[in-house]
Amino acid sequence: MEKIYGISLSDDILFGKCVYFEQNTLSNYFALAKDVEEEINKLKEAATITKNQLRKIYEDNVNTIGKANAMIFKSYETILADEELFKKIEETVKELKCNAEYAIFKAAEYFSNMLKNVQNEYIQARKEIGLLLVENMHREESNHKLSALLAESRNSLFKNQGLIIASSSVFVSDVLAFPKLGVKGFITQNGCETSHSSILAQSLGLVALVGTGCNLEWLINKELIISGPEAAAFVEPEKETVKFYLKRQKEYNTQKQQQKSVAEGKNLTKDNVEIKLMANINSVKDIKEANENGAQGVGLFRSEYMFMNRVLPPTEDEQFEIYKQLLLSNKGKPVVIRTLDIGFDKIPSYYKNMFSETPSAFGDRGIRFCLKHIDIFTEQLRALLRASVYGSLRIMLPMVSFFLDEVAATKELIDKIKQEFIKDNILFGKDVKLGVMIETPAAVMIAPELAGYVDFFSVGTNDLLQLTFAMNRNSEDMRKEIANNSAIIRMIKLVINAASKKNIPVSVCGACAGDIDFLGSLVGLGVSSLSVAPRQIFGIKNKLREITFTDELRKISNKLNAFLEG
Repeated sequence: MEKIYGISLSDDILFGKCVYFEQNTLSNYFALAKDVEEEINKLKEAATITKNQLRKIYEDNVNTIGKANAMIFKSYETILADEELFKKIEETVKELKCNAEYAIFKAAEYFSNMLKNVQNEYIQARKEIGLLLVENMHREESNHKLSALLAESRNSLFKNQGLIIASSSVFVSDVLAFPKLGVKGFITQNGCETSHSSILAQSLGLVALVGTGCNLEWLINKELIISGPEAAAFVEPEKETVKFYLKRQKEYNTQKQQQKSVAEGKNLTKDNVEIKLMANINSVKDIKEANENGAQGVGLFRSEYMFMNRVLPPTEDEQFEIYKQLLLSNKGKPVVIRTLDIGFDKIPSYYKNMFSETPSAFGDRGIRFCLKHIDIFTEQLRALLRASVYGSLRIMLPMVSFFLDEVAATKELIDKIKQEFIKDNILFGKDVKLGVMIETPAAVMIAPELAGYVDFFSVGTNDLLQLTFAMNRNSEDMRKEIANNSAIIRMIKLVINAASKKNIPVSVCGACAGDIDFLGSLVGLGVSSLSVAPRQIFGIKNKLREITFTDELRKISNKLNAFLEG
């Protein structure tokens, strides 16, 4: 029995047999051109067919996989409309006097070399567009290669078996076809959990192991177990191993049912004090897990992740579609979207020239960056307000430190956009809440003023701890020291006192919110909601049931000193 490790896209366990799928490579198509103009016409015809194909894929699947996931195919249409790409292909055909297929490969290679510092996802998308173009040039010769492969062997090989694809990599179009072809999961040599194909696989409920780093051709016809929790695959497992994982699969299904039961209940302490539990998410795909675990909404959507791993920033319309999907998916539950928080360790390549100093935890971050680059900020606020008609939107400003310079300027900008929308008959929500992250010591100290100017607070403990203790937020020493630290307790209490006087809610959304050892203190402090990673909700919900609010309140009172009185 062999064992293969990789990156798991699911917590489920899958049993089945493998079909090896050799992904096409563009370099295999070289031939000299008999007629250069004929090759260029062939390219143009294939581009038209591919454009219509992508549009149909989007329309046929948008309701199944959700608009945010289906937008992948819209982005492919954008690449297909890239004049520079087609100009390079045509130049290559003329220069090398080669066929269009090979010219596509050379053009893709050229742009890949130009974009060495760009994340692979964009290069992968160009490669897939190239393969779609080539497939459509040869559409009369063969059907989809994977479909034909499965049709040949299905009857003899997969009777009463799960079907698992092994390949060097899979493209978005492959993943979309898997459920229709009876494929339950896949294992790949390349790939990562944030790629378009991986995100799509998760939304379709496929079990997959990606980025194994192994040549997988030897897996053909092999029996396989993919264990999501262990991020591993077992090849030709022994009887005892099969028996063990069948038991694990049954336990997993039972646990999911129990988790569903707990998720549907209220988040109550032992003495029936309710604490709202929200989810911190980076993308629309995280909502499914959050809802399954009983999240009462999204307490933090980190909008900056929409801007990462791209060649160009998302347009207003692209942002609008994602915000809309977030709101629709939460079905009326509140969604807190943090405005763009880049700087330090999160700087998109196309914005790097806007940062004059060496990136650090200080300087141009969050709201400071946005107000310096008002066109970027305006575009995001426009998209947010347009989407606000689809749910309960709350806009949150990060890294606030200067009251009037930041919050007041943002409110003025929002009011200006609303007036423009009214003039242009553009709809927007009438009850959009505006809040701030309390994540700098300065924000803690001006909390009384801020409380009279915004609708909610959210304490971002990660940066607050880093700036307060002058320690790196990822250091082991800081993690050991923060639990129940009296300085942090005092700061959070100051914020809660300021908020209670203006009757606005306070949430905690940093790592402290998911720290079981700190949970009692947060309850005793009077925090109204916690926002944590989706996977943490279930455990915190269970722990809350062991906590008595009155006991925690008494403990906190004993810890606080005269510094907080008055």
